Amino acid sequence: MLGGDDSDFEILSAGEPTDFMGQHHPRIDGDTVTVFDNRDAGQARTLALTLDPALGTAEVSLVHPLEETCSIQGANYPLPSGNVLVTCGEKMHIREITPEHETVWELNVEGAAAGFIARGIPMVDAPPTW
Repeated sequence: MLGGDDSDFEILSAGEPTDFMGQHHPRIDGDTVTVFDNRDAGQARTLALTLDPALGTAEVSLVHPLEETCSIQGANYPLPSGNVLVTCGEKMHIREITPEHETVWELNVEGAAAGFIARGIPMVDAPPTW
């Protein structure tokens, strides 16, 4: 388990908080775990942690501060370019962010019908017939 009082890993970081609050959308790729961490109001972030099971550590290796709250339908998708696609359905906000925290593009879906939630999901490998 990663995080909390019963964590199997000690979370290491150079200056970033090591606790998660309202986290969702965890993804595992080899020795890297990514997660959308909602934190407190206006402090949501995406995290990448590099796991070392032999040492029992998880080091925060990449953080994207988002300066918003996204309590539902928040997600982060690492892209082959090294960027991250971040989506917040609650705010109807989708954006691509570089490792240097620069926004490549963003989409805000305004005026949507009640109950509508905007989500961005990358299609990295489109079927050959497309």
